[in-house]
Amino acid sequence: LSAVGLDGSSQRLMDMEVRYRFDGSPTYGSSVLVPGRDGSVIDAPSLAQCAISTKLVPQGCLSRCDVSGSMALTHLLFTSEASGRLGLPNKAVKCSVSGKNVLQDEVEPSGVTGAPVLKSLLKTSAMSGVRAEAAQFVACDITGHEVLTSELATSEFSGKRFRADQKQQSATSGKSGHASELFT
Repeated sequence: LSAVGLDGSSQRLMDMEVRYRFDGSPTYGSSVLVPGRDGSVIDAPSLAQCAISTKLVPQGCLSRCDVSGSMALTHLLFTSEASGRLGLPNKAVKCSVSGKNVLQDEVEPSGVTGAPVLKSLLKTSAMSGVRAEAAQFVACDITGHEVLTSELATSEFSGKRFRADQKQQSATSGKSGHASELFT
């Protein structure tokens, strides 16, 4: 390799890793580009505001809340025990069934108790479509369908518990039971 001629100047640039903490946080780091001579910064990370602390910080220190989309210092965000997703602390709720601290978009109110329950732990009634905790359900003794305990009737013929929407009354005896128990 040979050079015929050069014109201009050269300067030495250093890419430095800068480390810092915010009020006792874990250590964060960013790269900055500085020239070797005077130490002025040529390229520094962009700054953005933390939604929780309201401090202006390097953007690389922020993570997105999976519920609201707001950006906050990663160590200030809440981590869902169910999914590992991140959220602002005010987006956290406790599942009434599992006891796990989760994000509010991971739960749904029980159609029976109104308590927040992880969506994955809710069952749906075959009769009404109401979603509730598994403890609120019983299988119909005749069809096997899972329905809410409040949606059951008891047959006066057999004593079996069955879906109340399939209840019929005998014109002869006046007793009621599941439609399949009545003779026509």
